[in-house]
Amino acid sequence: MLEFLKSHFKFTPMKFALCALITALTVFFGYKGGVISFAYKEFALIFLLTFVNAFKFSFKSKKATLAVNLFWSMCALFVVYVISAIMIGCRFMTPGIVKVALNLLCVVFINGLVFLIVHNIKYSTIITVSSLSVFALANYFVHSFRSREIGPADLDSIGTAINVLEKYTLVFSVFNLIGFCLLFLTLASSFCIDTYKISHKTCSRILTVTVEIILAAALWIAAASVPVQGWAKKGTGKNGYYLNFISGIHDMRIEKPEDYSQKSVDSIADVYDVDTPASKAQNLPNIIVIMNESFADITAMGEVNTNVPLTPFVDSLRENTFSGYALSSIFGGNTANSEYEFLTGHTLSFLPQNSIPYQQHIEKETFSLPAFLRSVGYETFATHPYYSSGWARTVVYPLLGFEKMTFIDDYKRENLVRALVSDRETYEYMLDYLYTREGEKPLFMFGVTMQNHGGYDYEGEDFEKTVTLTDFEGRYPAAEQYLSLVNESDKAVEYLISELENYPEDTVVLFFGDHLPQIEEEFYMRTR
Repeated sequence: MLEFLKSHFKFTPMKFALCALITALTVFFGYKGGVISFAYKEFALIFLLTFVNAFKFSFKSKKATLAVNLFWSMCALFVVYVISAIMIGCRFMTPGIVKVALNLLCVVFINGLVFLIVHNIKYSTIITVSSLSVFALANYFVHSFRSREIGPADLDSIGTAINVLEKYTLVFSVFNLIGFCLLFLTLASSFCIDTYKISHKTCSRILTVTVEIILAAALWIAAASVPVQGWAKKGTGKNGYYLNFISGIHDMRIEKPEDYSQKSVDSIADVYDVDTPASKAQNLPNIIVIMNESFADITAMGEVNTNVPLTPFVDSLRENTFSGYALSSIFGGNTANSEYEFLTGHTLSFLPQNSIPYQQHIEKETFSLPAFLRSVGYETFATHPYYSSGWARTVVYPLLGFEKMTFIDDYKRENLVRALVSDRETYEYMLDYLYTREGEKPLFMFGVTMQNHGGYDYEGEDFEKTVTLTDFEGRYPAAEQYLSLVNESDKAVEYLISELENYPEDTVVLFFGDHLPQIEEEFYMRTR
């Protein structure tokens, strides 16, 4: 036995010392972060990997080398599954042994695709583990900003995410440190074994393709019976991230409802009186719709005491005013979904979970409010003081009936708040368009603001905190920055209304917020 160990296990003191140092630092900062007791299984895995890195495993037998490569690959792929969970602070065994196995098979499937390209067990595993770890970090940041994990629909939103990324501060957590430690130790362990060189490449490719087809079919069937978890960390916590992602692909398909036909629609429409269509109406007013980014009445959720009234002007509106509360289907992001519900009258309830209709389902002309108003004689115009690449608006707006649209390049950008075009400048731009447009058609103008967008940790000369929480001053800085922005929005609305009072044409203004902001969770809990 001693001779066997000497011939197959070689102690590597320098490598072991480096891995031990990284482990010690991770444990130290993990303890400082208060997660040692929470992540004891993860730390046990770190210690095991550190021990593995103390040796160099060498076998003369080619079959033994193959077996060791396959065993190491499976262990490394399990570790990357752990990393996907630990990055956002989830216990990796909570989904249950069956779902853990299915998640591991998902990772094996991805590794198989990489293997077909590089045709090397060790290198394909290294690429897979590294790539999925980077993806796990991206998932952590998305969860930090949006309180939900990356879903299949979000892959179409990469352009929008890049647009707004600079408005957020990327804060690394102790869980990221643990995840990176696991990644480093796993990659370091690849040097502990000899590389197995595949001789029969054609046979191995045929075998890999066969296994991949079987795995794909099995995972697709298994995922169909797993309900998607889309709130907070439940996707990883209850299903495991990879299985939950595949279940989300299932949910992207829209199933045709029973009795869905033109005849059914006509029978419903027959109930309503359409003898006097809008096209026969006289003196049609201009319609200005403002969808204000993240604007919400936080006081509706509970008591919030501030040093100044939050929205004194909006609250004071009584004459010629109708007001109430709008329920939003989204939280903290995905502005385009609120646009979709308002402009089309459709609800997200009839669509798969985590759907982004702008990017997934609107591929041809779709009946909507701007399309209807255009049909009865309105000029239709949409504007958004940010990049045109967000949410595929340049493709979707014409399909919804907008004749013209403008974006950030059309703004002077002279009045900025947190480096974003302010509500005030947005309204000045919209009013200028109203005053200088040509033609006699009534105008339907839809404006989506940007001033209050998430990332409420901004520090700069173009922002002043004007609102503080008198009961918790300084305790919730994101909430106080957000409430200061809402207060600024209220002043901008006052400017808009006062300007329109002197405008000779009848004009209707509709103002609403798209969703609640992503601020401190504890603050929300205290307002209940």
